[in-house]
Amino acid sequence: MKISGYMLLQAKIVATIFTSLSYFLRVKVLEIGNMELIRDSANVLKWSPFVGILLIAIVVLFI
Repeated sequence: MKISGYMLLQAKIVATIFTSLSYFLRVKVLEIGNMELIRDSANVLKWSPFVGILLIAIVVLFI
């Protein structure tokens, strides 16, 4: 149980340091015969560093 708590704590520290996650979605727009038109759209998921600090505090209270 303590091992999983420490793993969660490390994940929350990483979430505090890195405050955003970028990912790409590939969407097929048009397909005519053998030709395809594909669009890549970039998305960014952002969170506040305070959220990571708050989650670290909660995990530390339960360890």
